[in-house]
Amino acid sequence: MYPPGYGEAAEHTRAFVLRWMAQHGDKSAEKLIHRPDVMHEYFRSFYDLSGNTRMPDELGEALEARDFERVAHAYRLIDTDTVRVLVPYVRGKYQELRKELEQGLPFREARRWFAQAAPLAVNIYRPRRDDDISALMPVVVGRRDRWD
Repeated sequence: MYPPGYGEAAEHTRAFVLRWMAQHGDKSAEKLIHRPDVMHEYFRSFYDLSGNTRMPDELGEALEARDFERVAHAYRLIDTDTVRVLVPYVRGKYQELRKELEQGLPFREARRWFAQAAPLAVNIYRPRRDDDISALMPVVVGRRDRWD
């Protein structure tokens, strides 16, 4: 079911979440990602699988700071550097999602937006510096003026 080498990691993650839910209730799993202390525990136990019991400093610091861009950079299961892009498979839905981005996507709407965008998203290799990326629009969550 998993590519070689991923089965143990997937099973570890499943077991970790099930243990957490057994201790804290079924609905508690939804909040795991918002708990840096729990994510730190997860990654520490994950690194124990390989015998490398020391989590890289960069990953630990990024988790504590809740800097998920740095977490993604420091912890990669798959080395292929890709980005997700929306493809207009369903033109009306694509235009609706793009319009929301152009108007600004409030943080409170991000989960709903990403869930609706998932069926229209594909991964492409990250563009190189000299590639024309003028047709790509980044997804900015929160206040747009903060990122200008």
